[in-house]
Amino acid sequence: MATMDEWNSIGSSKRNVMSPKIVNRAPGIGEGVDEYLEPLLNKVLMTKSFGINLGAIELCQVAASCPEGKGDRFRISIPYANHKLEWIVMFNSICPDEGPDFEFSDRSFLADPALHTLEKFVPSLYNWNHLEPDALLAVITELVAHYKKHQIDQLNQFSDRLNVEYKTMISGTDINEDDVELILLPDSVQPEEAHFLIRLAIDFSKLPGKHPFLNNDAAMLLVTFQGAHWNRITPNLYFSKNVKETFSNSTSLHLPSFPSEKTLVDYVPEVKKLINSKIDTIATNFEKKRTFIAAVLILQGPSVLEYDCVEFNYISLMLVHRDFYFILHFNLPPTFPWTPPRISLQSIYHMTSKTELFKQGIANNCPYSPRWQPDYMFTQALRHVITVEINKFKNASTKNRR
Repeated sequence: MATMDEWNSIGSSKRNVMSPKIVNRAPGIGEGVDEYLEPLLNKVLMTKSFGINLGAIELCQVAASCPEGKGDRFRISIPYANHKLEWIVMFNSICPDEGPDFEFSDRSFLADPALHTLEKFVPSLYNWNHLEPDALLAVITELVAHYKKHQIDQLNQFSDRLNVEYKTMISGTDINEDDVELILLPDSVQPEEAHFLIRLAIDFSKLPGKHPFLNNDAAMLLVTFQGAHWNRITPNLYFSKNVKETFSNSTSLHLPSFPSEKTLVDYVPEVKKLINSKIDTIATNFEKKRTFIAAVLILQGPSVLEYDCVEFNYISLMLVHRDFYFILHFNLPPTFPWTPPRISLQSIYHMTSKTELFKQGIANNCPYSPRWQPDYMFTQALRHVITVEINKFKNASTKNRR
């Protein structure tokens, strides 16, 4: 990591660049933070969904510019393009009404900013008002936006391909500038790779349990370009937590490859189509599970012991055949009806050595077709259990009785 003297600095006034006294390294605000600056910093740290990453701005270190002073320098970590921007924010605790200086590790960013540049692109710093609780957050937001513009400008210097990739994607798809964060790494002076983080406009409201007006879920495509001609391309797909959990409970989603001859303007719609197809499949399978359990409730309602009324993954019934009572379990996999339900029988009389009710699954020889109606699926399974499985299960449970 660069030392403080190696970082570029901008601000409304120059500070004393003496070695700072470290006050604390806690991820939150420490006791040593200047009381006038604490509300400004607290507002920044309370922002939990910053940028496309929807991540939090983190406090890495607090320091004081004066040996006996309170914390007025903050090293913060900002989520950007699936990367962390570590910037130093420098105040003067003696004059808290003065705007902050900033130090950046990227030597090419705002190396020698003109006053009109700050007035145009960072107006909250140019017109600093320390009485506004959002003042520091506004400055950081504007600086990150300007940093993104700086990264786009740098594309022209290093690669016609990257420049064309960005411009054609913006003009040829439904992706707009606000949906993209990009960065050249390790910096934009001598970059070795380029990261494009793209927010995909996906309607997740069709997924089970999603409210159409409270859709806070997100899908992000990260495309990394490497190699001498930027022709080694690696795509990665990221989802917000709730979507990731929903998708992980279903069949896996495999991203298509990204050969060097393909471009973002073609690849991005392909990925969106893949995700939308996945959503449709999950929604259809969920509806099939719901209708199957509804059919069982209609046909055998008084026999039902319990069922999953949220995700419709299982239903259990108490049945009797020739004075032999047993429990019949149906477990519906995420890919139902294309994958048949797992059916098991459980005794109410006999226990295993682990003091659990004896339970046994039935073999996959039960008549089944994913194209059958749910009520017919159930009646066929029940007929198979009564005519083929129940006597075998009764004998097995009796042999294992305790």
